[in-house]
Amino acid sequence: MPSQQIAFIFPPFAHDYPGNLFPDLHGFQTVFSGYLKKASLFTGTDLENFNTISCDFLDDELKTQYIAYILGCTLSDYFDRKGIVAGYSAGYSMGIYTALHHAGAIYFETGLDLIRSAYALIRETIEGDEFLMGSIIGLTREDILQLKHSSEQKSEITIRNSDCSFILSG
Repeated sequence: MPSQQIAFIFPPFAHDYPGNLFPDLHGFQTVFSGYLKKASLFTGTDLENFNTISCDFLDDELKTQYIAYILGCTLSDYFDRKGIVAGYSAGYSMGIYTALHHAGAIYFETGLDLIRSAYALIRETIEGDEFLMGSIIGLTREDILQLKHSSEQKSEITIRNSDCSFILSG
C-alpha cells in the first residue's frame, strides 16, 4: 500500500468549544489536562480550571489564545503518540505557534512566551483604540477597495486567502 501524505493545519482561534473535546480520541483529555497544568505553572495563569462546557475563558483574550495553542499542541502530541506523521504542517494566523511546536522548532513553553509577548505588544500598540476584524467572501479585491473608498471606514485588507476571500482589519 503506497504511503499517503497527511497535512496538519492548525487554526488560529476557537470562538466556541464543543462540550466534550474529541470524544473519539482515546486519551486526548489526559494529554490536554497535562498541558493545561504545565501552562498554568509556566504562565502563572489559572488554565487548569478551563471548562469546555461553560466556555468560561472566552471573555479573556489571552487565556483564549493560550487555550487554542494548548488544544493544538495536544492534538499534535496525540498524533505523534499514535504514529501519525504529517508530511506537511501549517499554522494559520495564531496557529503558527502550534505548527512551530509540532515541527519541533520551539518548546511548548516558548510558544506560550511568544503568545504572551505578541499579546502584550498588540495591547500596548492599540491601547485606547477600538479595532475589529472581519472576513469577506465572494467579493474581489477591487470590489472591496471600491467599497472602502466610498465609505468612511478606516480598514485595510490584511489577509488574502483567495481571489474572493479576504480578512479586513481596522
